[in-house]
Amino acid sequence: MSNFCPLPWNHLFVRANQNVFPCCNTNMVYSEFDETIEKTANAEVFNKFRREFLDNPNKLPKACWQCEVIEKTNNKSLRQRATSAFPKLNLEVAQRMTKINGSVRNFKLERLDIRSSNLCNYKCRFCGIVSSNSWLKDHKALGHEVNDAYDAKTGISEFNLPWEDLKTHLPYVKQVKLAGGEPVMMAGTYQLLEELIAIGNTDTTINLITNASVITYGKKNIIDLLKKFKRVVIMLSIDAIGLQHEWLRSGKQDWPKVKGIIDEYTSICKQNNMSLTFHTGVTWMNMWHLEKFIKEYPTHRFIFNTVTEPKIYSLTNYDRKQVEKAEKHYNNLYRITNNSRYRDVYKILTVTRQENMNEVFDKQEFIRTTTILDKSRNQSFTKTFPILSEILIGNKLV
Repeated sequence: MSNFCPLPWNHLFVRANQNVFPCCNTNMVYSEFDETIEKTANAEVFNKFRREFLDNPNKLPKACWQCEVIEKTNNKSLRQRATSAFPKLNLEVAQRMTKINGSVRNFKLERLDIRSSNLCNYKCRFCGIVSSNSWLKDHKALGHEVNDAYDAKTGISEFNLPWEDLKTHLPYVKQVKLAGGEPVMMAGTYQLLEELIAIGNTDTTINLITNASVITYGKKNIIDLLKKFKRVVIMLSIDAIGLQHEWLRSGKQDWPKVKGIIDEYTSICKQNNMSLTFHTGVTWMNMWHLEKFIKEYPTHRFIFNTVTEPKIYSLTNYDRKQVEKAEKHYNNLYRITNNSRYRDVYKILTVTRQENMNEVFDKQEFIRTTTILDKSRNQSFTKTFPILSEILIGNKLV
């Protein structure tokens, strides 16, 4: 069976710091943006990556391990979704398109993920300054330097989109992913959507990944533009509710506001050609709180992904016995309720433990990092996760 993925042939993921990847799941393979989209797509590192797919079509490259883990849980990976979205770009077609050195003849961008800025009002615990300028103060507090890619005062990093070059590709684009940072706050988001509307390419599928804390930019409402497209998928990056959400994601007391925006998105999606999904990262901190989250939104769709970085938050480094307890709990919930969301949590916990738990949890680094961030943000791990705190450190972290 072929493990082919079309994305190295028709897609680029560009960060605000101008690092470029074949997709958002392959952080081991990257280059820098180089003048034009086609020149960038044919960088040597991407050419080698394409050759891995062609030379060994029955085995995924090592850089694709995240999709491999997701597929083992019987959930659809990005690779599988891309294969369904671009059925004409199969292995045989890719072989004809590709030169001996792995470069592509007449690279045509069909899927686009350009994150033009790291502007964000959130500072999620497992994020950082690369994806959120709000992390600037905490980035320094943790002892990290701020390089020239970021404004020294604001922490903002911006990529000036190559609009003239990009415009030549937009008529062929079939999927656009809007992420960040927080895309609802970015001028580039609105400029891209308005350009697609202007050229009549509203058949493009729009995937918006938002933290659900804002819905407007100045006088513009993101929904007014999204309504003009035939298919829109709104993905809410939320990992828990209430206090746990505020500790993991926002760094401030804003759950009532977020809950209101979730309700607004839910209502809008029911009335328009849009779908709504929770895009939930699973860590050892929120694994026991997912039950409450699922019960709060029993009719909503969830996609669960394993958080792998930073290591101190990852399931792959945590106590196996604790993860096994959570596995059994969610498996029992699934058997009792037949709720597929509990099954999905069970599977991702199981696969992550079986496949990747080979590193030692650095408890001291977790305590150091959490103490600094809790002080900076006026939060408390102990008060937010009292049971975990007792298990981990005897309730000494305040």
